[in-house]
Amino acid sequence: MRPDPTDLDPMDGETASEYLCRQLPSEWFETDAAHKTARLATLCPAGAERAVPAVQELSDEEREAVLFRFVHYVSEGAIRAAAFIASDWTLARPDGDTDLSLPAFGSVDEARDWMRANSGFLASCVAWARSRGRHETVCRTVESAEAYMRETGEFDALVGLLRAGLDSSRALGDTVWQARMRNLVGLALLTDVRTRGARTLDEADGEFAASYALAAADGDHRGRASALEGRGLIALADGRHADALSLFTRVRPLKEAVGCPRGLAVLDLLVGRTLINMGRFDHALEYLDAALEFFVAPGDGSPVDEVNIARVRRERGRVLVAKRRWSEAQRELDLALMGFAARGLVHQSARVREMLAGHAQLTGVRDWKTHLVEAERLYRENGNETEARRLRTYLE
Repeated sequence: MRPDPTDLDPMDGETASEYLCRQLPSEWFETDAAHKTARLATLCPAGAERAVPAVQELSDEEREAVLFRFVHYVSEGAIRAAAFIASDWTLARPDGDTDLSLPAFGSVDEARDWMRANSGFLASCVAWARSRGRHETVCRTVESAEAYMRETGEFDALVGLLRAGLDSSRALGDTVWQARMRNLVGLALLTDVRTRGARTLDEADGEFAASYALAAADGDHRGRASALEGRGLIALADGRHADALSLFTRVRPLKEAVGCPRGLAVLDLLVGRTLINMGRFDHALEYLDAALEFFVAPGDGSPVDEVNIARVRRERGRVLVAKRRWSEAQRELDLALMGFAARGLVHQSARVREMLAGHAQLTGVRDWKTHLVEAERLYRENGNETEARRLRTYLE
């Protein structure tokens, strides 16, 4: 009996699970039960048992084996994709012993496309791994998903996933993973502070403080740097710009100690943003230029970082607006918008649209509100109704 197609959760084209079926060892296909087992892997794990009427014919061992293999595939694929997106290996490193034929990404865009196509499986894989006590798999998968989901503005889903990762890190008793998960929870909360409200700053700051304490106890310079950088972002969001600059200054020697040139370029971007807020525009441009130089031609052998290039150009646009260098500012903001839009980063594109509206208003462009109309549409498209509602107050 064929399963009802309406019960299935396939995706267009070849999904990760269908790809996995092609990679299963031939012995899985030697019996009818094995064929049904392979069919399970074409479904999201959470819906597999519900969707296949013949599932009761499978032994528990067969079902567990294929679901584990499926989760392992998604986790390992996500780890490799995240390494391209974040241009860094942090804690989650590829399993060099796996016998799966995993995707080989040739560019950041290919990695993002893979994440976009398979992101629907991630939460189900995490839930399955947690239910089986596979807590390290949970942590590895969650950390990898974070690199993609925070970038695309999927904040509610991201915070829930990260809290699952934090629970699993506690179950492992692994303080390095706990520090990392707390830091990522703090970043997710901070990124969405405009939607969640000012109290989110305190909650995020608490996560960064706890992360720093754990990292300091372990002698983990990378973890300390991440937590201090997070606290700097808190100060920046809270308008305490001198405090932010002081915290970022403390981060620099820690990143230099662990040999993290990309992390230093990100730090230059953050320092540049802080200096803009302090009105030190020429000094800010020096740091932004240094960050842009690295992201355009990375010295660590990684691909050109188009998203961080767009972030730097957005900040350069802010500086140039403040300096009333209107045509240069327009060019930087246009390039930033193109960079974000080309990679489907809706939330980031909406932010730049708001900046373009401000630039147009200051330069006397009569239809400046068209940028706000587009930003409002983008926020709605991304499910960020709070931001969309905020903009509608200017348009009504």
